[in-house]
Amino acid sequence: MNRNTQLDKNAGLDSVRLEASLEDVLVKLRETGRHCLPVVDGEQRCFGVIGATDLAKIDQRESGAMSLRAWELCSHELVTVNEAASPKEVAEVMLRHGVHHVLIREDGRLTGIVSSMDVIGHYVSTAQG
Repeated sequence: MNRNTQLDKNAGLDSVRLEASLEDVLVKLRETGRHCLPVVDGEQRCFGVIGATDLAKIDQRESGAMSLRAWELCSHELVTVNEAASPKEVAEVMLRHGVHHVLIREDGRLTGIVSSMDVIGHYVSTAQG
């Protein structure tokens, strides 16, 4: 995506592996400051996405909860756009699917993620200029 006219995608795409434990996921979210992480296999193919909504469904005090794996916790419906998608197109996809994160794919590979805050930030910055 073009930095000047489009939304920025994450430069270094943070993710967690399928077998990551709930504890690993929580640590990664804290370390990165992100609210959502793609769950990927050994070949970096996206299996699902784990975010606040998924985590809210888990009672972390429950016995064995911390040993749950990312693949068991994540949402499997992948909402994606290609790298050429405009900010308006990304916003429309988010609204249509009721999601706060959209995965960016290019040639079938996961290359980034755009959040609703990225979309808002884009429109605020263009409205100021």
